[in-house]
Amino acid sequence: MFRSFFFNKQWSLWAWPGIVLILASVWYQVQVSVQINDWYGGFYDYLQKS
Repeated sequence: MFRSFFFNKQWSLWAWPGIVLILASVWYQVQVSVQINDWYGGFYDYLQKS
């Protein structure tokens, strides 16, 4: 199924940019999540120390 979708000339123009867009989106969401968790960690550590 994947081979027929990604290597078919009719769908390859949509398949490859689509998978790159999905992977880039997931990577960006993970990076934002890590930054938010890092901020919350420092914030709550600060609250706990006071």
